[in-house]
Amino acid sequence: MYLCKQKSLRLTIFLMLSVVALYAGIQVIYILFPNFNRFFTLETILAYATNESGYIGDGSINRLTAIRYVFRNFLTSISERLIGIGFGNSEYSSYSFFTSQFYLRNSWTAYQWFYGPIILVETGILGLFSFILIIVNYLYRNVKLKIENIKDNSLRSISLIVGILSLAMLFYNQSMKLETAGYMVQLFLCFPYILEKKEDFCSCQKSIVKTKVRFILK
Repeated sequence: MYLCKQKSLRLTIFLMLSVVALYAGIQVIYILFPNFNRFFTLETILAYATNESGYIGDGSINRLTAIRYVFRNFLTSISERLIGIGFGNSEYSSYSFFTSQFYLRNSWTAYQWFYGPIILVETGILGLFSFILIIVNYLYRNVKLKIENIKDNSLRSISLIVGILSLAMLFYNQSMKLETAGYMVQLFLCFPYILEKKEDFCSCQKSIVKTKVRFILK
């Protein structure tokens, strides 16, 4: 009981100090960069996040309004909203012959900055829902998995954090689409399955050892 109270007190103190440090940091930013004056108020942040004109001017996509923007401007029919315009049909490349016509027409909207809108444009609601469902399934297996080994449990925790971040990254940027991050994220998400197989293997080995011991004793 005493330990629980002590941990709660430490957590409370840590949170209070974090709030104070955050407030002090914001004030320092205001002093060093006057252009950011009152930028970190709730009203300003909400206005910036839900800005209909996007981040690069009128007509561009915003993180929080991306889905609505895609439906309003790109996927207008029911079939397109369900299954999109097809894999690769919104792709772009440094080689012109690999660049899609869709990108050439709509790159000015900055839809390619965020992975969620790309998936939605190419595969529709069904594709985006399936993608999210896959990650949620990884997270479910992660939470369900029970591991006693400290090192393995650390890997499980890392996998859980990466899974949560990958959901956020869908509409934050395009990192999930890049080779430098996308494949690594998939590796981390697979950790629960790897650890589960390891646990099964260890249990099997223990059972074999017990069986051998019993056989020898007999």
